[in-house]
Amino acid sequence: MLLADAAASNPKKGSDSKLVAVPDVRKSSLGEARARVEAAGLVFVVANREIRAGTVLSQNPAEGTKVKAGSTVTVTLQKAS
Repeated sequence: MLLADAAASNPKKGSDSKLVAVPDVRKSSLGEARARVEAAGLVFVVANREIRAGTVLSQNPAEGTKVKAGSTVTVTLQKAS
């Protein structure tokens, strides 16, 4: 009975909590980075939204980090020159 209660209170445990590796999107264009992050099953967010085009300068979490599918990857852009 206790096991059933624990499973019911945490439905994300088990097969639904698939881990995926964060792709390396540093030095990628904004569009390419977004496509790669979303293809991995992750949510793409730009930290410095005032920049509308450019190259990815940094990302969080880092490349190769294992996160739950649906997690957020935040990037910082370097303004296009």
